[in-house]
Amino acid sequence: MSEWKSDKARSGGAKTGLLLATVGLFLVSAFIGAVFMMQQFRPDQAEVRGSGLWLATEVDRELLRLTSVIGRYARGDRDVTHDDVMLRFDILWSQVDNLRSGSLGQHVVSISEGEDAIDGVVSLLDNIEPALQQLAYRDLSAGQAIIDQIAVMIAPIHKMAQRVDKWEQEFIIEQTRSANRSFFLLALIIAATSVLGTVLLVFLFRENKRARDAESRVRQINQTLEQRVLNRTRDLEVAVQIADEANAAKSDFMASMNHELRTPLNAISGFAQMLVQETFGKHSDPHYLDYAKSIHDSSQHLIEIVGDVLDLSKIEAGQLEVKATKFSLHPVIEECSRLIGDGSRVHSNRVTTELADDTTTLFADLTLFRQIMLNLLSNADKYTPMDGLITVRTERGAGNEIIVRISDTGVGIEPEDLMMVLEPFGQARANSQVAHEGTGLGLPIAKSLIEAHGGRLELESQVGTGTTVTLVFPNE
Repeated sequence: MSEWKSDKARSGGAKTGLLLATVGLFLVSAFIGAVFMMQQFRPDQAEVRGSGLWLATEVDRELLRLTSVIGRYARGDRDVTHDDVMLRFDILWSQVDNLRSGSLGQHVVSISEGEDAIDGVVSLLDNIEPALQQLAYRDLSAGQAIIDQIAVMIAPIHKMAQRVDKWEQEFIIEQTRSANRSFFLLALIIAATSVLGTVLLVFLFRENKRARDAESRVRQINQTLEQRVLNRTRDLEVAVQIADEANAAKSDFMASMNHELRTPLNAISGFAQMLVQETFGKHSDPHYLDYAKSIHDSSQHLIEIVGDVLDLSKIEAGQLEVKATKFSLHPVIEECSRLIGDGSRVHSNRVTTELADDTTTLFADLTLFRQIMLNLLSNADKYTPMDGLITVRTERGAGNEIIVRISDTGVGIEPEDLMMVLEPFGQARANSQVAHEGTGLGLPIAKSLIEAHGGRLELESQVGTGTTVTLVFPNE
C-alpha cells in the first residue's frame, strides 16, 4: 500500500512538473510573440518606414517648384500670380514641418547632415519670406536674388534625402534581422512546447490507462465485497428467521408452561390453604398443619418464580405493552409499602415514606409501577436485617423528572457485583445466606420495566451500610 502511494506521489509530481513546464513555455512564446507584434506594428516605426525618404524628396521638389514659380513671376509670366508664389512657399513650409516634427523628425535629426540641412532650410525660409512678400511683378533682379539663396540649399537637401534613403534601407535590414531572430526563437519555443506537450499527452494517456486499470480492480473488489455482503445478509436473514422461530417456540413454550404449571400450582396452593385453614375439620395430628403451611408457602413461591420468568420472557420478546396514565403517586407508594410491611418477616412499621409535595402525580403504567415497587421493596425487605429500616423517598429532578428512591440498611452489595445483580438470575455473593429465597429476577425486571417507560434505574450500594435504588421517570 505504501509503495502504491509513493508511486502515485512520484507520478503526480512528474505530471505536475511537465504541466508547469509546458504552460511556462507557452506563456514565454506568447510573450515573445506579443513583443514581436508590438515591435512590428509600432506607430513611430510605421511612420518612419518609407515616410522619411518621401518627405525629404518632397522638400527637395518643393524647393525646385518654388524656384520655378519665382522665376516665372519675376520674368512676367501672366499665368503666375503673387498668390501662387506664396502658396508654393506655404506648401514648402508645411513639408519642412512634417519632416522635422514627431518621431520622424527625431530620426531625421539623428542622421548625419540631417539636422544641418533642416536648420538651413528653416533659416532660408525665414530669410526669404519678407523678400517674397515684397517681390514685385517683373522684378527680375529681386527674383534672381531669391532664387540664388534657394539654390544654395538644394544640394544639402538632396544629399539629406540620399542619407535618409540609406538610413531607411539599413533600418529595414535591421528590422528584418530582428524579426528573423524573433521568429527563430518563437519557433524554437513552440517546438519545445510541442515536444513537452506531446510528452505530457503520452504521460496523461498512460496515467489514464493506469487509472482505468485501477478502477477496474476497484470495481472487481467492490463486486467481491458486494457478493460477500449479500452472502452475509442471507446468512443473517437465515439467522434472524431461526431466531424468530426460536422466539416463537419460546413464546409457545412459555404459554404452555403458564397453563401447565400455574394450573396445578394454583390447585396445590388452594388445597394447601384449605388444609391450613382446616376447612373440613381439625387435623388429627398437629404436624399435618405444619406440612400444609410448608406446601402452601412453597407453592406460592413457585407461582411467583413462574410469574417472574414469564414477565422476563415477555420483556425480552418485546411483547410488553406500556399503558401510561396519570395517577396519584403517593397513595400507590403507601399501598405498596403497607403490603410489604404487612408481609414482612420482622415488623410492619420498618418501611417508612418521605414523599415530597411536588411529586403527587406520575404519568406511567400503574400496574407496571406497582410491580416495580413491590419487586424493589421485597428485595429490600429480604436483604435487610431484623433491626434495619427501609425508606421510600420522592423528589423532583432538575429536568422536572419524578425521582423515587428506595433505601435500606441491609447487607449491601460489593462494587464488583453491582453489574451482575442487574442481569437475569444474578445474585451478589455477599447475599448468599438469603439467595435461596429468590431467583435474582427482581432487579432486572424492575430495570427493564422502567426503561420501557423511557426512564432509568440507578443502583448505589456499600457493603455493611445498605443499598439505594433510584428510579428516574421522565416528565410527561
